[in-house]
Amino acid sequence: DDAAVGDALGDLADVKSARGAYDDAIALYRRAIAVTDKAVGGAHPKAGSLHVNLGAALRSAGHLDEAVAEYRRAHEIIERSLGRDHPMLATVDINYGTVLLEQGHDREAQAQFERALEIWTKNLGPDHPSTGTAWFRLGNVALKEGRAEEARADFQKTLDIWTAKLGADHPSLSAALDGLGDALYAEGKLGPALGYYRRALALLERTVGPQHPDLADSLIGIGLVALSEGAPGRARPPLERALALREKDADPLDLARARFALARAIESADAARATTLATQARAAYAKSAAGNARELAEVDRWLHRR
Repeated sequence: DDAAVGDALGDLADVKSARGAYDDAIALYRRAIAVTDKAVGGAHPKAGSLHVNLGAALRSAGHLDEAVAEYRRAHEIIERSLGRDHPMLATVDINYGTVLLEQGHDREAQAQFERALEIWTKNLGPDHPSTGTAWFRLGNVALKEGRAEEARADFQKTLDIWTAKLGADHPSLSAALDGLGDALYAEGKLGPALGYYRRALALLERTVGPQHPDLADSLIGIGLVALSEGAPGRARPPLERALALREKDADPLDLARARFALARAIESADAARATTLATQARAAYAKSAAGNARELAEVDRWLHRR
């Protein structure tokens, strides 16, 4: 029947999205939504879930405005069909807030994350892993806005919850460890920051292997600490490794971060390559300047003084 066809299209879209074939996934999700709307109605939670997944694919493909529209539609459907306190609505809020943060709408993103925290705490409890995710997103907002001490507290809550519920060797803990490293780095506490980056790196190498792209965040952190300590030669190996991992499968902004960090490390040793890397990073930041104004300005200052 039509509902089964919609499910099958959605499943196929999930596979395409997981493989990075976002254009194919987007087309399939749209077909799945059309079929599902006809079969069960556009206000059914199943349709809301498809809009969430379409939003995620659009975000990964760089279509942030379209992703926002899908998340708004999903929010409307799920709130109407399941109620404003349903845990599924918190999932929408987290995804919606993440895109808003990427667009530079920090306060609006924070409101979405706070709402998700409220819903998950009420329904799942304060120590549920999903609640830890909400604290992590709030930490991202605080860090971006320069509230490093507050960010550190949020990331610590995430780490405590995830450690208790997922276990000390779960790879997800690396995100909280890197977040703590980033907050401490922003506070100028380089030694403690380095300790967290190294813990995150060791955890990921042990659990997902040395070639996994997620190692790049920890490696970049280690490299940035070395740069701040005036040791570009020591910074280069982890940053070269981070870039190689990011080039395999990375969001353009994640790749830009790796490129610019390495550019700073090699500006004396290989000026031409450094300029190329920084220019590539600038192009990526310029495409989403509203959410990356600080990063774009930093790259521009570096290129200007050269």
